[in-house]
Amino acid sequence: MFSPLIHSTLAEFQLAAIDQVHSPKTPSQASDDLMAMADELLTVDGFDPDKVAALLEGSDISEGEKTTLATALGFAKDKPTLLEPVLENIRNLLGM
Repeated sequence: MFSPLIHSTLAEFQLAAIDQVHSPKTPSQASDDLMAMADELLTVDGFDPDKVAALLEGSDISEGEKTTLATALGFAKDKPTLLEPVLENIRNLLGM
């Protein structure tokens, strides 16, 4: 049988490990993850509207450009011939 001190320490360790696994990412971490995926997300085949919207939101692009691009994405998201130029503009503004 474990002593109370060891049992308590083990329980605290387990809870800390669970918290680490289930803790949400900070906005900065989420933006970093999205930027790492940007090469794929900003293509017609890899396009995910929610992730690209989050990528735009976390970017350094001006608010006016974000609004314009979000509107263009909303209109073009189901039209590949219109989507490609919008995604190209986003790639250019992100310096890709």
